Amino acid sequence: MGNEVSSLTDEQRAEHRNATIARMDARAAEAAAAEKSRLVALIKTRDARIAEQAAADGANPRQLVRSSKGDAMTPQHRMRDVSMTSDETPTRSPAANSVEDGETGDDVLRAFQPRKEPNDRATSSKSLQSALPAHVEEPDPKHLQPGQAISQQSGQPRKDEIPAQINPVIKPTMLPPIDTSGRSAVPAKESSTPEITTSVSAKRPMPNTSTTEQSSTLKTPKRAALASPQSPDGSTPCSGLVSKKTGKSELSSAAHATIEERPPAWYKKLKPGSRRNPDEANASTLLGRLRSDIKKCRGATSAVLEQLFATIRDELHILAFTKVSDQLLRENRMLHNEDGLPQIFDGKFSNGVTFPWDVMADAEELYNKWCLQDFETDLLRGIKRGKPGVTVDSIDREYKGRATPKFHGNGLLINGQWWPTQLTVVRDGAHGATIAGISGATGEGAYSCVMSGGSTYEDEDHGEWVLYCGTDSKDGTVTELTQRMLESVENGEPIRLIRSSQLKSPFAPEIGFRYDGLYKAVSYERLGDPMSIEQRHRFRLERITGQAPMRGREPEKRPTKQELIAHRNDKRLRGFT
Repeated sequence: MGNEVSSLTDEQRAEHRNATIARMDARAAEAAAAEKSRLVALIKTRDARIAEQAAADGANPRQLVRSSKGDAMTPQHRMRDVSMTSDETPTRSPAANSVEDGETGDDVLRAFQPRKEPNDRATSSKSLQSALPAHVEEPDPKHLQPGQAISQQSGQPRKDEIPAQINPVIKPTMLPPIDTSGRSAVPAKESSTPEITTSVSAKRPMPNTSTTEQSSTLKTPKRAALASPQSPDGSTPCSGLVSKKTGKSELSSAAHATIEERPPAWYKKLKPGSRRNPDEANASTLLGRLRSDIKKCRGATSAVLEQLFATIRDELHILAFTKVSDQLLRENRMLHNEDGLPQIFDGKFSNGVTFPWDVMADAEELYNKWCLQDFETDLLRGIKRGKPGVTVDSIDREYKGRATPKFHGNGLLINGQWWPTQLTVVRDGAHGATIAGISGATGEGAYSCVMSGGSTYEDEDHGEWVLYCGTDSKDGTVTELTQRMLESVENGEPIRLIRSSQLKSPFAPEIGFRYDGLYKAVSYERLGDPMSIEQRHRFRLERITGQAPMRGREPEKRPTKQELIAHRNDKRLRGFT
């Protein structure tokens, strides 16, 4: 329900933005036409005065006039430089060769005036004003250059100010993009938002993406692993792998970042304001309702608590697909320790209330996302969408929210976290391979593995422990990915286990991919004929104790109802269903 309301609001905002842009374009075009007409009138007036002066000079051949540079020139030369080829298009003088189309240079304007002596810029401008007949308007103050003023008595520019200039013809311009939070975002030099085409000739409406066109308040810091309170072994991220060929990180677009302060420094710098953004009214209401329900849990009876917990669970799921801004979070104190989201998942601020473990996980996941200033609600953010039946999706290397997968442990990942595709799993640093099931580094072992089944592998899923096959060898040597798993058996480092919906198991998610916590590779066996050069190793992975349960059942189930709706809508809009 909340997702549909948010979607409808986004459509209305898009219509409002398009209407606003159309109105501004029309006004800009009208202003350009008026400015052009005014400029043409000025030029015609000066052309007439030059012709009169030329006739007067012709009566006295000995009289010479000087150019603005002080060199003598005949009236005939002057007429040649300022002659008009049409009523609206002047032939440019050499002094105006560097002036771009639609602009009028100072030298060109001075050429349209009778010059008896060398003129400075102020004198030339005063002559320009005095040359105007009564029916021609004086330059409007809004067309003057910065720092310029017009005397109230004479209507002429003051001598101590920059002389008047006629501004270039106003060119219609597009307004900067307006995001759904109601603020105007700074336009990028080149849009990095991929075009979305579908087989049903429908384009998917994109939320405010980008990470290149965002304002400073919407910039998404690069994420990385940070030891989570959920890590039972207190594991910390490693520094990652460096390419032997280039000496640089193999994932240049992914980097480490941490939430060093809670609340973060950018949040502390914000001050509550009195003005409310009407476009954020729905989101503000949801945030306020969530804070109120959290407060009601203090001292509530068991029966009331169960109802409040169910309500808070739904509110968190809806907020995951509700567009918010940094200022809106500050107005509602959502990242404050004492009366924000930490009340749910951090026992130090819970006021004696023990929330359900899945509500704690969802609150912490949303808190981490907002602390990183990631306010996007698109499931496929950071993914370049392909065309159905033509091209495949790929990771956008320019996406700044991409996290490195090269660490052991949870990092900022939360048990039960869900993604629609393996590419999005890689985007958030849960796994490091877009196709392969094992991700790791030489000497470090495996960081993660994806269980997706497959008819050729003898994988077994028993929930708290699994049997997982490495990749097959065809030449008698252990494959690189299998070697990573063997190293994990030896070093005992935890491995992140992600289950795919393609896995034929009661523990698999309904759709997409779900992170089910940390496992350890405790042993392995070699399958098949020991004398054969074809090697297949199968590993036993056991779930580390002390973690929250897997989220495969209601009401804790992931994906949530809102995630399923968003994923189905995305597939439908892209033409996959």
